[in-house]
Amino acid sequence: MPGSITIKTHVLKSGPGVTLAQADVPKVNANLTTSLGYLRSLDLDGIVITCRRIHLGKGIYPAGKKVALHRHDDLQIEYAVSGSFVFADSRSEVRISAGQCLVVPPGLPHRWSCVRQGVLLGAELAVTGPSAQGFLQSLRQALEGSFKKIDDPRIALWTGQILDTALQPVPYAWRRAMISCWKNSSGRSFLKASISRCATSPAS
Repeated sequence: MPGSITIKTHVLKSGPGVTLAQADVPKVNANLTTSLGYLRSLDLDGIVITCRRIHLGKGIYPAGKKVALHRHDDLQIEYAVSGSFVFADSRSEVRISAGQCLVVPPGLPHRWSCVRQGVLLGAELAVTGPSAQGFLQSLRQALEGSFKKIDDPRIALWTGQILDTALQPVPYAWRRAMISCWKNSSGRSFLKASISRCATSPAS
């Protein structure tokens, strides 16, 4: 694993960036796990979305790193904080670079590789509520059993705010900061628009 990497976050987007050291990844992941206690579920017309897990995985991935075929029980969001990654299933390959994300439907077998050194922020979202099964079925049909790449500036803003919080020294005002991130209008509108778009548009 590389020793460190410079990444852009919300508050530092116009500056040189912040250095994420590989040695600090466990601490950042622990901070992200702690923050889950302050993230409210999002209720969208009969669909309740709850973030079960958010993490940087093993941290900084070197070019050439490969992860074997696997699947997730929950809806998966993979956001490229930096670098480039290629995700593949049995039907297609999708490349995401810094500022882009990928929606992976529950249960979809997939693998990925790093093509340019970088960092991935992954989130696992449980979808419940009276309309959950219908939504997930519509999602799978719309994506034709594959992925959906999303390139929207709102996700960079919202994810940057979360990373800003996770990179703060401990102790930190987790409750105030993370509730603010989750309530943030750009983050909520992004999630709502993206979920609606995924369920009504073909895979890309």
